Amino acid sequence: MLKHGEWGQWLEESVSYSHSTATRLIQIFKEHGPKLPASLRGTTAQIMQRCTI
Repeated sequence: MLKHGEWGQWLEESVSYSHSTATRLIQIFKEHGPKLPASLRGTTAQIMQRCTI
């Protein structure tokens, strides 16, 4: 678990996408979670193209 204020640094060091993309992916998971159809699984770009938030 990250301490308060460490999210941005962790994100920058751990993934290759922006804070806004991470936020959108979190929202997609919250809304769809394990119910996300197999057709929507794939790369970050593919997921972002198919989902509207």
